[in-house]
Amino acid sequence: MRFDHAVRLLAAGHAAESGYVDQSHLHREVKSFPGYTPTAVVAAPWLAIDDAAWPGA
Repeated sequence: MRFDHAVRLLAAGHAAESGYVDQSHLHREVKSFPGYTPTAVVAAPWLAIDDAAWPGA
């Protein structure tokens, strides 16, 4: 859940609000789940915003 929230904040340009201590921690954790860099994850088609799950996103 934290990963999903962080990736959506990253895609919206609000990575600093994701709760990670620093950029390297965010990068390491994002890369550990899907195996992509944060830049690649943000461009991924599966990141489409679901209005039911994320109202107001």
